[in-house]
Amino acid sequence: MSERVPTPAAPPIKLSSPETKEFWEIPVVFEDEHLLGISKPARLLTSPDRYDPNRPNLIKLLHTGVAQGKPWARARGLTYLSNAHRLDFETTGVLLLAKNKPALVQLANLFGSEWGPSANDRRHVISALLYVYPLQDLTVGASCDRCGAPLSGSPIVKTLSDEHGHFVLENVPAGTDIPIVVQLGKWRRVTTIPMVAPCQENVLTDKDLTRLPRKRSEGDMPKIAVTLGACDQISCMLPKVGIDSSEFGVAGQDRAVTFYSTPSQSGLAGATSATGRGASTCAAALTPSPAPAGR
Repeated sequence: MSERVPTPAAPPIKLSSPETKEFWEIPVVFEDEHLLGISKPARLLTSPDRYDPNRPNLIKLLHTGVAQGKPWARARGLTYLSNAHRLDFETTGVLLLAKNKPALVQLANLFGSEWGPSANDRRHVISALLYVYPLQDLTVGASCDRCGAPLSGSPIVKTLSDEHGHFVLENVPAGTDIPIVVQLGKWRRVTTIPMVAPCQENVLTDKDLTRLPRKRSEGDMPKIAVTLGACDQISCMLPKVGIDSSEFGVAGQDRAVTFYSTPSQSGLAGATSATGRGASTCAAALTPSPAPAGR
């Protein structure tokens, strides 16, 4: 029988703060491929102090060690560490850290302005916004969706925007690359917030983070059928909403927006739009028309 060779222990986690001339050796109490459990020493902040960001804190010291490729980080192959909970300054105890983004979301779940496709188009509607993982597929085609139905993906925190598109999310897990989902009906887009600082207000100034998708490669979009009439130029309005011109097409093409005209009509004089259940009825009675050029 061959003798089992024990796996060498990873180097202990050693941290230092040259500015304050302090040093800590952090015991590891649990570790697997997704989580790292460490024993936080007393009199060390878990996260940055909003009033004194230069005070040493455990998360910043760990991130610095990972970025610098310290022996303890290299031996574990660490490229990501984030906390989903905190311990007070005076407190010692176990702090659980996630080694990847999906683990962070699941861990945080255990602990417990919205824009249209165009970044210049504020939606005056109430829409759901949440942090979730993983998302379930939306129903393609006509469906009878109900307001107040459970949201997909076991949301950690969620909220609704007001009539001006403003929203506030409370108790968001601190860390980097936090997933955020903006959804309005069958419009849904997933992005990530680069950094959420703990214990302070994080204002999202980048409109691109909270807008709806312009095309299906950016997220989910509903199927829209547009019939061409002789009055309103709705075919010229859709590009201004922010829908990318690559999503315009005619019957037989795999596009989000399909244009139709009756046999007696020609050209693109105007249009009336239909979505959901009415779209399939409209499509069956009409013939394809050339797609309009985006403006």
